[in-house]
Parts: sequence; C-alpha cells; structure tokens
Amino acid sequence: MKTAPALLCVIAVAPAHPGAQSAVALRPTPRAGQILHVTSTQEFSISGNLGPVAGSPGEATINNSSTLVYTQNNGSFDEQGRLPARLTIDRLDSRQTINGTSRPQRPLEQAVGQSVTALFDRSGKLVDVQVPAELQSVSATLKQLIGGANGAWNFLPDQPMIVGASATLRSEIPLRLPGNGAVDGQQTRTVITLHSVETTAGNRIAHLQQRTESAGDTSQVTVNGGGTIDIDVTRGFVAASSLQWTIAGELRGGQGAATPPPTPVRATVSVTVKATP
Repeated sequence: MKTAPALLCVIAVAPAHPGAQSAVALRPTPRAGQILHVTSTQEFSISGNLGPVAGSPGEATINNSSTLVYTQNNGSFDEQGRLPARLTIDRLDSRQTINGTSRPQRPLEQAVGQSVTALFDRSGKLVDVQVPAELQSVSATLKQLIGGANGAWNFLPDQPMIVGASATLRSEIPLRLPGNGAVDGQQTRTVITLHSVETTAGNRIAHLQQRTESAGDTSQVTVNGGGTIDIDVTRGFVAASSLQWTIAGELRGGQGAATPPPTPVRATVSVTVKATP
C-alpha cells in the first residue's frame, strides 16, 4: 500500500534556558498489545460537468459518504521493525448520491465481523493492509478507508515541538480526479502547529492544527485545506483527527481531434477519526 511520505523541513527547537518549555514528542512508537476502538467517517463530493462519470450530460454533483468502525488489536514488532495489528470490522457502510438521488452500492455487510491485518512501522505509519481471500470483493474499499483512518500519521513531525511552534512538512498524496486516468502523487506543503497540551484523566493530550496547500506545479490540480490532530502522548496513539480539503482541477474527456476541452471541476474531502482504548 502506498502511503504519503512526509519530510520535516523546519524544526522548532525548545530554548535551553532554565524554566523553558519541554518539547513534546508527537510521533510515539505504536505499543505492542494495545487495543483501540476506531471510528472513521469519510466524505467526498465532486461537482461540475461530469457526463462521463455521472452518466448524463450537464452539471452534476456526486456525494459519497462512508463509515468504518473497527477494533484494533496490536501484535508485537517483528525483526523488520513492523507491527502487525488485527482489525476486526464492527461496522462498514457506504452511500452515494448523484444530484440527490441514491445510487446502488456494493453490499458491504460481508465484512462485518471479519478481520484484516494492518502493518505499521516504528514511526506509526501504516505500510500495508492484508485482506483475506473471502473479502477480496471489498478489498479496495477497505484499504482506502483504513488508509484514510490512519492518514494523520503522515502529517506528524519527526522531531519534538514546544507549544506555539510550527513545522513545515512536504508530502505526496495519491490523487486522481475522475476521467484523468493515472496521475502522479500530488505534492503538498503542510504547516503543523502545536496549539496546546492538556492533561485529561491523567493522560497528556497534544492538540495540533494543520494547514495544507499544493506545492510545486499546480497547473492541473490544486489542494487547499486544514484540520486538527489530537495525540494521546501518554498512551501513544492519535486520539482524534479532522481534515477538510478543497480540490480544484479539470475533467478530461480522452484523446483525439473530437476530444472536448477540459471541464473545470471542484471536489471536497472530509475525514474525521476518533480512537479510544
């Protein structure tokens, strides 16, 4: 599974004088044997002249909303430094509408009660999802939703930060608008700010804010948006995250002399995640 690698470009260093704030490590190592209950809701909306996609000419809006709930049981790190985790699906549903009219979706009930295996590296990033043969018909959906549920790890700085400090990360996200065919990863720039650290029920929670925009050549697709990330520093997991992006690009109709000109389209992406022990 391709994940979005992040490179820390700017590091805020805590002052060394007495009484200075302590820097907070925001990327804790996943813990062997830990159990988490995760809920992720992901919404995607695209609008424009979507004839080839929507099945009819003229302006159209496609909305897709998916919910994934699973229980994560972490194993132990192997000799390659990977931690396998069993994800048992507690709920999985997806709904799509075109101009407000519901569109039939592939049945997903077969996945409820079944388990897949997720592999994490020592930095906490998701590196692979292994789906059993009996769930291959919904494999793509599961991998997409599990990847989205763990996407916040791609925007965590490698170095500790103090409250009020910011770090700039560059990353690459796999992005494709319908009708464009294969598109290379979109280069983005994200500014992460450690807004505050509070103690709740004896656990330190770091609250981060993020702002993302396109980086490099943005002639075909642009990305702008932001969100928040809450990290349970004490117990070592992302407790909550919220991300909203706006994507602008062009829908291309193919090749040849009769090919219509590109059509501007606009899309929005929203991902919210909550996790509890």
